[in-house]
Amino acid sequence: MNAFVRMATESGSTTSPTLMRDRTPAQTTLGEAEAIISGSRAYVLNKVEAIWEGACRGDSDPGPRVLQARLAITHSMRESMRAVDMLFGTAGTNSIHESNDLELYFRDIHTACQHIAGLHSNFEYGGQILLGLPPGASGW
Repeated sequence: MNAFVRMATESGSTTSPTLMRDRTPAQTTLGEAEAIISGSRAYVLNKVEAIWEGACRGDSDPGPRVLQARLAITHSMRESMRAVDMLFGTAGTNSIHESNDLELYFRDIHTACQHIAGLHSNFEYGGQILLGLPPGASGW
């Protein structure tokens, strides 16, 4: 988001000299992206804290809390990708150049979401466990 803010406060576009920061779509997108990222961060921290607290209590079955943390991590990764996509799209052609940090972050988050922790299929496996079914993938 910092890269978007820098871009929005320093440049307009090829079709308008008006700074992006002075345009409603940029303001709305940035506000929504902030809410997405902050909410996702809080969700992950809450679920990881629950695992830690359980471990400190000597909890003999961390499975349900681990499941919740894994779902939170996948959700956070995918929501982060959505937020970056929104900012990238709002920035327009300014964002496509390799010299622009937003372009790098766009590639980075899309690459990170290809990691097993970011795969959409994790929601399926989590749902299977929540429904009392065996997970359809090893490692769950």
